[in-house]
Amino acid sequence: MKNKRGKVVSKKSHAAGKKNYQNISTWTEAVLKARKELGIKGFCAVGGKTAQGKALYAKAKSLYAA
Repeated sequence: MKNKRGKVVSKKSHAAGKKNYQNISTWTEAVLKARKELGIKGFCAVGGKTAQGKALYAKAKSLYAA
């Protein structure tokens, strides 16, 4: 079978990837929501050296905990 990038992978590795994504999916949703609320467009490192990155991390962390 093919993954979303078109690379041929086994059914076992496809299933393992889907299972592993479940562990981080809530964090991903929290970061997306935080980006939208803060009005961040383009690349921004979460928790990086910039004030914007630190604000994004703090907002995502609060949304993730709630």
